[in-house]
Amino acid sequence: MNEKERAKRAKKFLKNLKRDGITLLPRVRKCRLCGKKFFYPEFLEKEVDRYVASGLCFECGYWRKFLDHIPRHLQVTNGKCYKVLPFVSNKEPYMTLGGNGKKRYFVTKELKPIMSNDVWFIGTIPERFRYRLADTGWFCNESAYKSLCKFNKKCMEAGCLDRYRCFRFDTSIELKNGPYNTIPSDWVLKGEHCGFFLDTEKIIDYISPITPITNETTEKEND
Repeated sequence: MNEKERAKRAKKFLKNLKRDGITLLPRVRKCRLCGKKFFYPEFLEKEVDRYVASGLCFECGYWRKFLDHIPRHLQVTNGKCYKVLPFVSNKEPYMTLGGNGKKRYFVTKELKPIMSNDVWFIGTIPERFRYRLADTGWFCNESAYKSLCKFNKKCMEAGCLDRYRCFRFDTSIELKNGPYNTIPSDWVLKGEHCGFFLDTEKIIDYISPITPITNETTEKEND
């Protein structure tokens, strides 16, 4: 195609846009979900994602589409989405692994341990979409992973004095029935000498849903 033909096609393209009332400059629209203003390229309307075409900004459109088609091997921790793929034992030269192939360990809320060397970060879910995708677990260190591989059952001992620092403790018991007892102020961690004790500090960014009740806490409430 020579320059003359290109110019002729470009002129015809612009004429059709003008006829249809479409401008080459992107128009400012307001997202019907989050209210954020964004540029919408009308001249590319056929190629624009249908979620964006329906009045969503590009961020809302991306996450709405993502939540409607959730990928396999998805894990969510503190609102951050990761694709934790199965461990690759024999890496081929052409393969690219997430996280540069570094071993990482993950534990689900059901205490299922997962080891992967192919972890991809997808993104952080906007607050307005959090209700649609709850956290599934946490990353942990290798020691916690090995401990959970040996035994991954929850502990039901409501009176255990180490329960507030033990990841295995089933917190739903205390959330439902309240604390069975209080922890002495001079209690030394691991004083129960339980072989299944798993320190919550080995679970990255884990926040317990229950508040430790000690003798000091009880005294302050009484005051």
